[in-house]
Amino acid sequence: MTDPSQTHADRRAYPRTKVSVQTELHLPDRDPLIEQTSDLSLGGCYVKTMVTIPVGTKLNVGLWLEGEKVMISAMVVTCYPQVGNGIQFLAMPPADRNRVRGFLESRRDSD
Repeated sequence: MTDPSQTHADRRAYPRTKVSVQTELHLPDRDPLIEQTSDLSLGGCYVKTMVTIPVGTKLNVGLWLEGEKVMISAMVVTCYPQVGNGIQFLAMPPADRNRVRGFLESRRDSD
């Protein structure tokens, strides 16, 4: 089976970095789902989860980057049952965007 997080690589505006980051998925009328990313970019992430979320669902994503949480408005763009979801970031405050960018750059430098 191919890696689902790589299926839409041709549509990505930003390179993805393989990294496991604790993630909170905040859906309306539900407790947050605590999961892990398998990759991350400035434009989105892939979250490994057994409880998949339908494509088109809007949600807020909390990413824990080196002890600090950033909150991002997002939308589910891919759904692979019992594997995970591809999530596109829609909006994030400039300070959080800079935190994500710095985190990704530090991970690329250590490769």
